[in-house]
Amino acid sequence: MRLPSEAEVAEINARHLIETTLRPADLLFVFGTRADVSERVDEACRLWREGYFRWAIVSGGITPGSELSECQIIADAMVARGVPSDVILREDRAMNTGENVIFSLPIIDAAIGLGNIGSVICLGNTWTARRYPMTLHRHWPEVEKMLVTIDSFKTPRTLWHTDSEFSRRMIAEWDKIEPYKASGFIAEWPVGRYHKAHFHQGGAILLILRSQGYTLMWPQEAGLRPYKTGNGDKVVRVDWCEGSVFSPPSGWFHQHFNTGTEQARQLAFRYSGQSGKYLLGCWRAINKEGVRTSTREGGTLIEYEDEDPQIRIDFESAIKKLGIPPEMPHFEYAGV
Repeated sequence: MRLPSEAEVAEINARHLIETTLRPADLLFVFGTRADVSERVDEACRLWREGYFRWAIVSGGITPGSELSECQIIADAMVARGVPSDVILREDRAMNTGENVIFSLPIIDAAIGLGNIGSVICLGNTWTARRYPMTLHRHWPEVEKMLVTIDSFKTPRTLWHTDSEFSRRMIAEWDKIEPYKASGFIAEWPVGRYHKAHFHQGGAILLILRSQGYTLMWPQEAGLRPYKTGNGDKVVRVDWCEGSVFSPPSGWFHQHFNTGTEQARQLAFRYSGQSGKYLLGCWRAINKEGVRTSTREGGTLIEYEDEDPQIRIDFESAIKKLGIPPEMPHFEYAGV
């Protein structure tokens, strides 16, 4: 298990352990779990008693070693604790967070109507905190999202790194975030920040929905550090703003930079030759092509430590001229 640096601990506390103002919502979305089930049920029942939701959906399939679905275990316990069964919708097939949302939306629509839901409270594990609203936003961007997280650790949440098991879970989840955001559908990144560079097959069409910035693209043969190796002339810059559409060439590294004053948002499409349709997102293809894996491990994602130092110099110079402070995490370049 790797040990996080002091700077990384601070960044995780600030960006991953997000907190939202809690107020009554139309729907409580209970994400299934094998860990801390009783704590999740306790919190769901507390939210019901205190009037925080009108409807609930519990999502989770059968996991190895169990004969019952996570949905059935949690929903039955909620009913036994006083939550009316007729306000609980059930989804019992999902095996991951994406499926929790994808499989639940038709059930919610059939029972209530998606248009009748304006706000959702996500309930799940502390260490998975950020992934719940991120996933929900990919597939259901219209609703307001709030977050409640629980765990059974005695360690205060901001001191998770002092508990070996809490730290293991937190780091494992944190390491998934960047490739998860890069995996398609709607991707977002904050003011003063940029994505890690990566490449995949061609066909992804990118539509900018919000903010302004630029994307750098270069062929693989120019290397991980094109400027340092004398291949800066092969780097192509595409400036973009809301409504811009572009498509990175097949096998070219590309890296997105937000120079605007608001969080950038990008929507990805990919053409499917088998179905003859454009699909939202590129998750399956990108997962196969290694964008979820660092180049250090044979994948196609360049870690910040391995990128060309000139990239960050140019970005910070660009946003300084616009009066925007840099918000990138601190890191030491490898081999420099």
